[in-house]
Amino acid sequence: MPVLPDSIEVLLCTSNNLFSLGKLPKCLKRLDCWNNMLKELPELPESLTFLNCGSNLLHQLPTLPPGLTELYCSGNRLSVLPSLPPTLVEFHCYINRLPCLPALPASLTKLYCYNNRLTEMPTLPDGLAFLDCFTNRISVMPVVPASLTKLYCNNNPWHYAFRELAGNDNKVCLVNAIHERRASNKIVAKNLYALNRVLTVLSEDVLSVVGSFLSGSVMRVCSQLSALRKEMF
Repeated sequence: MPVLPDSIEVLLCTSNNLFSLGKLPKCLKRLDCWNNMLKELPELPESLTFLNCGSNLLHQLPTLPPGLTELYCSGNRLSVLPSLPPTLVEFHCYINRLPCLPALPASLTKLYCYNNRLTEMPTLPDGLAFLDCFTNRISVMPVVPASLTKLYCNNNPWHYAFRELAGNDNKVCLVNAIHERRASNKIVAKNLYALNRVLTVLSEDVLSVVGSFLSGSVMRVCSQLSALRKEMF
């Protein structure tokens, strides 16, 4: 990167082959350096409120600015994180090598930490609305706050029933509903796959006859699948 003037407030340098960012402008508020070849970040200016450094080769992060509200550091090689600022609202640290998370600030409302090596979760903030800790090594969950509206926790070695995990009947319904919805989606996907296999062996004339008995929306699906089959074969 060239030397940048301190007056710059937004820096977007995504999807390049950058190995270094150099010194960052003192007035920088938003930094998006996603999808590069960065192995480290320079000192971050205190004015920064947004940071996306995902999809790089980072093993650690520098000290985070005190006013940061959004942090995206997913898809790196992080095994440790610095202290999180008290202003953080949204935090994405999925697909890393994290065995644990630092203390979560009270301001946090969304946390995406799936596909890590977490064995436990820190205390969850009272205002947390979304949590995705899918595919970790978590066996015990802390009390789930009443503010939580979405919880994704599949593929963990749970030792407790959902009632004990969630802490109250409402959250039990929430967790079970999420699992039921995912199971339902798998069934729908299997049915669509089976339908596609059937359609691949039917002639255009048969498809037309079958389509006459189906609703307009399903006919459009048949038409699209038929067109796709033509392109493939």
